[in-house]
Amino acid sequence: MKINYQKTSVSSLHINVESVRMNGLTKLISLGLCHEK
Repeated sequence: MKINYQKTSVSSLHINVESVRMNGLTKLISLGLCHEK
């Protein structure tokens, strides 16, 4: 049970990091597009 719980928490944390990274990328891209206009 502990091993499964650790795996789940680590994978969810990885997903959170990826989503935050994607949000940052989209923000940078939108800012760049607005700046070009």
